[in-house]
Formats: sequence, structure tokens, C-alpha cells
Amino acid sequence: MRNYTLGLLFSLLFAVTAYAQPSCGGNNPGGPTTANYSDNVVGSSFTATPDCLGELNEVELKRAPGGGGQGAEFRLYDGLIGSGGVLIFSQNITLYSGDNMIELNASPGNPIPCLVQDHVYTFVVDRFGPSNVTLQGYNTNNYPGGAVYTNSGGYNTSGDLFFSFTGTDDAEIDVQGQAISIPDGDATPQVADDTDYGVISIGNTATHTFSILNTGTANLLLTGTPYVTLSGDPEFAVTTQPASGTLMPNEVVTFSITYTPAVNGVVSTATVSILNTDCNEETYTFLIQGEAFECIEPDIPTLSTTDNNVCPNTLLTLSVASGNLNDATDWVWYDDVCGGNQAGTGTSIMVSPTSTTTYFVRGEGGCVTPGSCGEITITVEDLEAPVLTCPDPVTLEVDASCEAPVPDLTLLQGTVLANSVTEFSGAQGQDGWYYGYYPPADPMAFTALDPMNFSMNTWFGTQTGGTPTIDPSGGQPGIDDGVWSVRRWISDYTGLISVSGTYFDRDLNCGDGANVGIFHNGTPIFFAFSIPGTPANYSFDIWVEAGDQIDLVIDPLFDTACDDTELTAEMTINSGLMVTDNCGLSMVTITQDPVAGTLVNAGITTVTLTATDGMGNSDVCTVDLTFEDTILPEALCQNATVQLDAAGMGTLTPAEVDNGSNDACGVQTLALDQENFDCNDILGPNVVTLTVTDVNGNSNTCTATITVEDNVPRKPYARTQQSNWTRPAWVASRLPK
Repeated sequence: MRNYTLGLLFSLLFAVTAYAQPSCGGNNPGGPTTANYSDNVVGSSFTATPDCLGELNEVELKRAPGGGGQGAEFRLYDGLIGSGGVLIFSQNITLYSGDNMIELNASPGNPIPCLVQDHVYTFVVDRFGPSNVTLQGYNTNNYPGGAVYTNSGGYNTSGDLFFSFTGTDDAEIDVQGQAISIPDGDATPQVADDTDYGVISIGNTATHTFSILNTGTANLLLTGTPYVTLSGDPEFAVTTQPASGTLMPNEVVTFSITYTPAVNGVVSTATVSILNTDCNEETYTFLIQGEAFECIEPDIPTLSTTDNNVCPNTLLTLSVASGNLNDATDWVWYDDVCGGNQAGTGTSIMVSPTSTTTYFVRGEGGCVTPGSCGEITITVEDLEAPVLTCPDPVTLEVDASCEAPVPDLTLLQGTVLANSVTEFSGAQGQDGWYYGYYPPADPMAFTALDPMNFSMNTWFGTQTGGTPTIDPSGGQPGIDDGVWSVRRWISDYTGLISVSGTYFDRDLNCGDGANVGIFHNGTPIFFAFSIPGTPANYSFDIWVEAGDQIDLVIDPLFDTACDDTELTAEMTINSGLMVTDNCGLSMVTITQDPVAGTLVNAGITTVTLTATDGMGNSDVCTVDLTFEDTILPEALCQNATVQLDAAGMGTLTPAEVDNGSNDACGVQTLALDQENFDCNDILGPNVVTLTVTDVNGNSNTCTATITVEDNVPRKPYARTQQSNWTRPAWVASRLPK
């Protein structure tokens, strides 16, 4: 045996003893030219000469001419056993490759084993086999292959003929579904790799697309016609064949198979076959399956309800009275059109329509195709108007500008304005509440606790024990100086309110208790002394206006320590405004004209209240608001002089004394207590009073000094014959004495 270097690509020349050596052939697509070697002696050796260069691509082993019978033939084309040809043996020949024995039987089309990459194959022909052999060699490019010839061959010590070659990588087929490899010969369909189509309803189809990959280094040929074939149940059909039958290394082509179910409950199967040039998977097969399912559409349901004619916002139940879902998964409800705005799911739903509404429902989900709906109409109707009871007439006062805002009269009797417990917070001013303290009975000295002095749901001061304190339900006065703990509410409402709450001593085991009180704008309106250790209730009514202050105070009795005290308050409207409606009050709104906050002058303003329900029905009532003017006009006087005339008479008008008297509502009259003067009045200063009366009857006065002068010359009196003439008193008073 001789070995030749790889650099020469393993040249081989066969020595000839009986014949002259012919040409080695060449790149001959029509077939190689044969170079024969005949040997009748087993054990003779081959002699290589450099006449033919190139890689050995084909080896044929057969009986020499004249050997009799059908010649035994072994071919190696470009390293691939049997590629492009067949093995035909007239008798058995045993070939060995290391520990692997390959038996080639004398039958046409005998399967040829694949070569393993980088594995060296040494084949030995038993010396007791054919005695006459011919070894033929041809150069490269005639055939594609998967092996390189590495040894020219020869005889071993036993006299057996042998030669060697090395396997190389070849084309390799891989078929995948959903990027998962499907094994060749797979007979267990899986959903994961798309070989199991699952349960498909009759009338529908399912198409799965598979990929063919060439993971080898040589081209992969798809050799079937067509490339992909099916055998089995007719429910499966190849709907898209691979676009090409030649796959270069790493190339991918796809094909699709469609399943069309036919008979309910039947599982259909088919075998997919792909013929190719992968030497160990030349016929790639796998099983696919699918199950037919006849989908039964849901019934169109009939519906029922607890009431068909209701008020707005009435809560009622809609139900499916009859009808089967069949293969649908759920009833789906709509409140505008079938398949429109979804209102719920299930055999029943709760609704509260505000207007007449038609509801629809149908079975959906699963394999079904949504179709027609059952429907039911809920008539929302309300023909009755609310009944409105107006509050009693109210008397208010105008301010110094003779104006006042119209209060909000739309809040119903019992509406909660404030609650000291539920509205307690750590923010000063939230919901109108403030937290602080002031010295005993000195509301003007109210001091808010520092905003940072709040923790654990309690306001606290800086005195001993963190006093004073204020918690949601009460507090503790100051220990060091006995300041009152004060919770202040500032009203944003004008009208009559009810104030009610609870008080008691929360710690009977320490201290001597406390007093509690409620102040309105600094004036005490409720006080309880030496409060008990069990809850006591209080309640009273009071008129408040926007901006008024209500103070809840805790006053230490004597001992300032341990005065942990409960004091709560709730303020509710006590206006007398009430409304009823047959459909409830949730949709009733109350408006007023003029609106709250409108500035009006002194006098009577009639407010119209209107209650309107959700269907537009309404009731109207009126209430008179009397805005009183209790502010006196400003009376301003100026001094004046009255000159008596020749007759000794003089007059004075209010306008001469008035010095700009005024009133925001308007001055109605000006009046003097003395307007006429004569010689009976004292010459010189006289005091008069000016009375200023406004348009609302309020009066105020001022005084002025009136200087009476008599500077007019008079004619002397002539004595007459009348003897009984008497001098007037005023003359006598002015005669010198």
C-alpha cells in the first residue's frame, strides 16, 4: 500500500501488466474513460506512476473481462458510495470499515450507507472473493460528492485488497413547524410543532406552514415530483409547494398544508413525504393529524326583566329566560345595538337606565360566529313632578353699602354642612376647620396650632404633655396656663342651622374634669359645666351667615391636668326646604332665581325655587327675603344765620342746615325742629335740630347754631286818637329801661 500527499490531491495511476495503459480520461460529462487493470493473481500489488494527476473521484471494482458471469462492481463517485449509479454484484462481497461491516448484496438498487464526516473508511475485499478485478480511476468534477480518496489501495498481509477514503460533510435536511424540528419518521403529532392541527369546526379550515432547511455544506436537492406529497386522509392537501427544489447551505424554503374537516368527531391523519438527496434521510416523512368538530351556533335567546316600565336610575335585573349557548362560551349584552357597546356578560346583568333603552344579548366565544341578538326594551317614564316645599320667609340685613348677597336656598333640610369628626384633618382650614387655642373666654385671641404640630392624628401644643391637644373627637386644654382647646368652624352658609353633638369626660381616673362650650362669633351659646363621664348629647338651632365662627371649646375645671374630653359637633341645615318625588331624589335638582350671591338692596326680594326631576318634570315655589336696613343715616349739620325782615319775621330751610347728610340706601327727608323765627326769638344764637330720615325709615339727628339777627330799619309808630292802644310785648321788651 502506498500513501500519496494531500498536496498532490491524491494522484493515482494504475499499472497495467497485460495491456498498454490508455488515457486516464478527464472532465468528461459523457462518462469517464476507463483505465483497466486486470489481475488473475490474488496478492499482487499496484504500482503508481505519475502519468495521471488529480483527486480520485471514482473507483470501480469488478471482475476482469472474460471472468465469466455478471461482473461484480463497486463504485465510489467523488467519495459518495453509489452516488449517481447502482451497485450490482453477481456474488456477495463483504466490505469492512473498521468495526463497521457493510454487506453489499447481489441485488439491484441495494441501499448505500452514508459517510460520517472526517471518518476514514478502509474497505477490504476478501482475497477469496473475485480473483480478477479491475480498478478504474477518473479525475475531479464529474460528480458531486461527500468524501476524499486518501489511499491508493493495495494488499494487506492477508492478501486482501483494500483502499481508503475520508467522509466529508454533505447536504442535511431539517423540517420544522413553528421553528421546532420535526424528526424524520415522527408518528406522534404535536401542537407545538404544528403537526397536530387540533380541533377545527366543520366549515372552517386550518393552514399550517412548514419550513425545509438545508443545515449541511453541500446543496440539498428535493427530488420528488411534486416536492412534497401526502398520503392518507383527503382532508389534508398541500396548498403551497416549496418555491425551489435546490437549497444551498443554510437556505430555507416553505410549504403549506391545509386541513379541511369533514365529519364531526373524526380524527384525520396524513403522512408527509419529502424526497431529497440527504443520504440518510432520502425520504423524509412525518405524520400530521386534525380532528373535525361540528360547531353548534347558540340560540337567539328570549329575555325577561324584573320590570319593563321604571323610573330613571331604577336598578333592575335582565335575564336570559330561554335559549342555549350550545358551543358559545358566554352570553354578551349590549345597550345600544347588537354587537355595539358592551353592557355585561352572563345569564343576567344589573342595569339602571336613565332613559328608555333597548338591550341586546347573544352567545359569543368558542367556535361560533356571532350572529343575531335577542332584545328587550326597558321603558323609562316619569310623568309626576316633584313636590317642593319652600322654606319660611327670611329676614336679613344689608351692609353699610345697602347691599346683601342672596343666600343659597337650594340646600335641603337636614343637609350636613360640617362634621367635626369626619372632617378632622391635619391641614388648617380644610373644610372650614381650624385648630388652636385661646385664653379663657377670649375668642379674639385665637391662635392656630403650628402646622408642624400634627402627628398620630392629633394636633398638639408645646405645653407640658404636648397640650393643648385636639383629636378627631375632642382634646385636652393647656396644662401650664389653662388655655382653652378650640376647634373653630367658619361657615360658608347663610341661614338657620342645627348644631348637635356629644360630650363627656374620657378619663375619670385622673383630674377633676372639664367644662365644654360653644361660641358663636365670640358669644357663648351653649355651656356644660363639670361634664359627666358618660356620653351626653346637646342640640340647638342658630342663625348663621357666611363668615360666622362657631367655636368648640374645652375649658379646664380647676385642675388643668388629665382633662381628656370628648366634644363633637355636626351642623345641619334647618331651612325647612323639602322635596319629594315618586322616582326618588337622586335625579332631582333644585335651582333658584336670583342665584345665590346676587347682590340686592334693602327691601323684599322674591326668590323662585324650581325642583326638576330627571325627566324634566318640575315644581316651583317662592320665598320672600326681607333685607332690612338697620344702619342709621349720617346726619351732618352746619350753622346758619336768620335775618328778621321788616315785619320781624324770618325762616330757615333744612337744606340751609344740612351739610351733606347721607345714607347708602338713600335719604328720604330732612326736617328741622324750628324753621320760623320772629322777634320773640332771642336775637343771637339759637340751637336747632336737623333730623335725617333714610328711605327705610331710619333716622339720625345733628344740631346747628342759628344766629337770629334784626338789622332791618323800621318806621316809627304815630300815636292815634285811640286811647286803648297797647304796645306789643316785643316792642316793650326792646324799649330802654
